[in-house]
Amino acid sequence: MLATRNFNVWLLSLAQGFHVAAAMTAVAVSSLVGAQIAPDASMATLPNAMLTVGVALSTIPLSYFMKRFSRKAGFFLGAFFGLLSFTAGTVAIYAGWFWLLCAASLLQGVYQASVLYYRFAAAESVGEERQRGIAISLVQAGSILAVIAAPAGVKAMNIALLPTEYAGAYVFMFLVALLAFVPLAFLRLPPPIEEGIEGIERPLVHILRQPKTLTALTANIAAWASMVLLMSATPLSMKHSGHGFDVSTGVIQLHVLGMYVPSLFSGFLIARFGVMKILFAGMAFLGLTIWSASLGHGVHHYSAALLALGISWNFLFIGGSTLLTETYHDAERAKVQGINEFTGFTVSALAAGSAGVLLVTFGWQSLLLVNLAILALVFVISLWYVVSERGRQKLSVMETND
Repeated sequence: MLATRNFNVWLLSLAQGFHVAAAMTAVAVSSLVGAQIAPDASMATLPNAMLTVGVALSTIPLSYFMKRFSRKAGFFLGAFFGLLSFTAGTVAIYAGWFWLLCAASLLQGVYQASVLYYRFAAAESVGEERQRGIAISLVQAGSILAVIAAPAGVKAMNIALLPTEYAGAYVFMFLVALLAFVPLAFLRLPPPIEEGIEGIERPLVHILRQPKTLTALTANIAAWASMVLLMSATPLSMKHSGHGFDVSTGVIQLHVLGMYVPSLFSGFLIARFGVMKILFAGMAFLGLTIWSASLGHGVHHYSAALLALGISWNFLFIGGSTLLTETYHDAERAKVQGINEFTGFTVSALAAGSAGVLLVTFGWQSLLLVNLAILALVFVISLWYVVSERGRQKLSVMETND
C-alpha cells in the first residue's frame, strides 16, 4: 500500500509537469497574441482573465464530479478540455479571431481546475497528516523539468510553423496535454467515499468561521491574485520597456522556477518548522517582490521581482493547501476544497482582467500598490489566527490544570 501511495505521488507529479509546461507557455504568449489581434490594446490580457474565469467556474463542479465519479475521472475530463482548448487557440491564431482565443483560454481553465486537485489527491493518498505537506510539495516539484525544457520545445515549434507567429506555442501545448494522459492512466487512487459512511457534514458557514480555514483561504487567494496580477502584465510591461519576447520569456521561466523549485523542500520545511512560519516567509518574499519591482524597469529588476514572486507563491500556496487539509472532515472535503479553489480563482480572474487596464491606464506602480494591499490582508488574517490559536491553547492548558 505504501509503495502504491508513493507511486501515485510521482505519477501526479509527472502529470503536473506536463500541465505546467502548457500553462507557462500560455502565460508567456496569450497576452502577446491578444495584443496582436485584440480590438483594443487594453484587452490584451483578457485571454489570461478568461483562463482564470474558466478555473473559477469549474472548481466547484469538478470537486463534486470527483466526489461522485472519482478523482481519476475528473483528471481525465480536465485533460480532455485541455486538448480542446489548445486546438481552438491554434485556430484562433491562424484566423485572427480574438474571441475564439478568449474561448480557448476559458476551456483551458477547466484543465487547470482539474490539475489543482492533484495536490489534494496526493495528500489523500499518503494519509498521514504529517506527510501531507510533503506530498503536496512533491507534486508541485514535478514542474521543474517542464519549466526547464518547455522554452526550447516552444521555440522549436514556433520556428517550424513560421511565418505564423506563436502558432507553434499552441501546438506544443496540445502535445504536452496529450502526454499528460499517460501518467493519469496508471493512477491507483482511493475510491470516492461512499454516502453514509463519510461522517457528519457541518454547514459551510460554520467551517468558514474557523480562523484556520480563513487563513488557509486567504493564503490561497493571496498566492494566486498577486502572482496572476504581476505575471499577466510582465510580458507587456517588458515590451513597453523595450525588451524582446525571448527576454520576457526568460523572465517568466525564472519566475516559474521560483514557483516550483522550492517544492523540493517546502513540504519538509512545513513538517520541520510548522505551516505558519512558511506562510509568513511567503509574505516576506511578496514584500521583496514589491520592493524589487518598484526600483526600475531593467531586466534585472523584473527578474528579481518575478523570482521572489514565484517563491512567495510556493510558500503561500503549499502552506495554505496544507493548512486547509486540517480544516474539514471527509464528508466536507468536496465543498471546502471547491470553495477554496473558487475563491482563489475568482479573485485571480479579477486580477488578470484588470492587469492590462491598470498597466495601460495607471502604469506599473499601480499593480504594485494592489499587491501591497494583498500582502496587508493576508498578514492581518494570519496574525489573527496565530493570536487566537495561542489564546485557545492557553485556555486549554488552564482548564486542564483546573
